[in-house]
Amino acid sequence: MSDVIQQHYVSQFILREFVAPDGMLEVMERGKSRSFRSKPDRVACERFYNATLQPDGTIDTQSVEKRLSEIETCSAPLMRKLVAGEGLSADERKVLSNFIAIQDFRSLRKRQEYSDLILAVEHHKLRAQTPTSVEEMLRLVRNACENPKQFELEARFEDAGLRFDGDGTVCISREETMAALNAAAHFGPVISEMKWTLFQAEKTFPFIISDSPVVLWENPKTLEKHAGPAYWRPGTLVSLPLSPTIMFVASYASETSFVAQLESERVATQAATNRHVRFFNELQILGAHRYVYATTDNDGLRRKIARLQPRETAIAFAPRDASGNPISVHMIRPRNG
Repeated sequence: MSDVIQQHYVSQFILREFVAPDGMLEVMERGKSRSFRSKPDRVACERFYNATLQPDGTIDTQSVEKRLSEIETCSAPLMRKLVAGEGLSADERKVLSNFIAIQDFRSLRKRQEYSDLILAVEHHKLRAQTPTSVEEMLRLVRNACENPKQFELEARFEDAGLRFDGDGTVCISREETMAALNAAAHFGPVISEMKWTLFQAEKTFPFIISDSPVVLWENPKTLEKHAGPAYWRPGTLVSLPLSPTIMFVASYASETSFVAQLESERVATQAATNRHVRFFNELQILGAHRYVYATTDNDGLRRKIARLQPRETAIAFAPRDASGNPISVHMIRPRNG
């Protein structure tokens, strides 16, 4: 395998399903009124996106990329079987579930959120305490945020092993963010046990896809009981567009969910109404870190995306400088060699 320089955060075999007959995608950017056309191999990628910093200080640009390529090679034919309505064995279902979780954790949005979390943990010195659960971690974060201290930039970053740039940018090494991919192994089995549904849309009102295509959504009626959507919480939907006419949804059927009345088969199918298409497309638009991809240009869709603010940090308790302005969070961009 030759070195891969432009490394994708959305699998190309999914993006290819959304191309027009000429093999091109329509690309729209958050906060921008323009759009442009591109081949799928030229979007949803960054130079050495999957590079990792090794203990000896060297940069490994290929190991993670190679592993993700192997996972995609196993998952692509299973995705095609699913879309074709063919049954999947229990083992095949687990493989595909693992791919969906990894696709979530490799996305731009999830990496940004994970980087924000790492920064918050360092900022509030929570690493000295070992949380025993997600709920315990949330409790520690909330308690720490009740009495925030002055953020001493250079000293705090030096203690935490972070880099501070003169323009106020915090850089977090990618070995931290790559740990997020390991978390996917814990969520794949959860997706496998959820209820799977394929929503089938008409070509005249198609689904779209974003640079962070796996979206978790929790019914607002359950939000008071939980801190936010999570794979294991009743009421959560996990959605992933597979093509302009097919949306994959994993869910926990409940009385408050509009998928509650679906059949009880392991993989159900349902015709997507205009309401369904608007709902899932809205999730893609709001969940996009920067880009949304569609098969064709759409003025209304482009205007809606243009009205969104560019995404910055995802946490409300991000550190601020002496003037009270939020300090942006970016990941170190390692150079080859």
